[in-house]
Amino acid sequence: MTASIKIHTIICYCLGLVFMAPGCRQSAYDSMRSYVDEIMVINTHSHQAKAWMERYNCFDAGLYLHADLISAGMPEYPDSMKKEHDPEAYWDHTEEYLRFNRTTSYYVQFVYNYKVLYGLEQSHLTKADFLDFSAQMNENYQQYDTWLDSVYNKCNIEIIFSDRLWRPFDPNFDPDHFRYVFRFDQLVLEATDAALTHRIDNEQALDLLGKDEVPISDLQSYLDYIDQVLEKVVQNSAVSLKMGLAYHRSLDFRPVHSEDAERVFLQEGFSDTEITLLQDYIVSHIVGRAGEHQIPVQIHTGYLHGNRGILDRGYREH
Repeated sequence: MTASIKIHTIICYCLGLVFMAPGCRQSAYDSMRSYVDEIMVINTHSHQAKAWMERYNCFDAGLYLHADLISAGMPEYPDSMKKEHDPEAYWDHTEEYLRFNRTTSYYVQFVYNYKVLYGLEQSHLTKADFLDFSAQMNENYQQYDTWLDSVYNKCNIEIIFSDRLWRPFDPNFDPDHFRYVFRFDQLVLEATDAALTHRIDNEQALDLLGKDEVPISDLQSYLDYIDQVLEKVVQNSAVSLKMGLAYHRSLDFRPVHSEDAERVFLQEGFSDTEITLLQDYIVSHIVGRAGEHQIPVQIHTGYLHGNRGILDRGYREH
């Protein structure tokens, strides 16, 4: 069944609930819930990958919730705490601020995960819950692939599109659980550095290309480098490109003539306006190449993770 047919079916169920007799609503709701629970999930926005730490607790996995805790006034976890990684110390540091977050979307999702995966019964964590789940999480992450199979089964997940923003040029990860999404922000943001140094310094990109160096002499040579990277990520089965530039600048991209972009690229310095012009041109080039490769482009809009995002940058209207 296609996604559009499934959505249509769910809408019809909802409309039926509104107009049917009260005595029939519970039965209809149960039927709709059963139908929805059987739909396989394709997660198109995830930064999940392999486990990368030796020990874990619930707040390690609550990356997004961390931003809410900081907004509530919590000091950052000190380096000594991170080194010792004692779950009880994490709880004592966090508890005072956790209660201010019970109505945020991050907290609701955070708690929901522990209800589904670890059997949390109420809508808030207690210290006993935290210590118990942290111990279970630490054990589960030591046998990560087996644990992932269990998670996929419990959550009815078919596949996850993984944007590994910390290693975007590395396509080598678990294909049984994830699909490769290439985040191309660095290709845009590093253009001015390449223009000034006349070379590519991104070691991950060089590894992907299998090269020790890529000289840059003009804008065309930089665009050629971008084309080589995109060719490689497509060859490595990327299902999508992704742009997260709203974390760095506005999504208000304007048309730019190639002559203007070339002139700016060859300068020995750049104003903010000139950097924006060059980035606009490069984004247009990348999106055009995505069309040629018949691969979609995801654009991160709206809400930005963290405590320093500028919401205006992510307006969809741009």
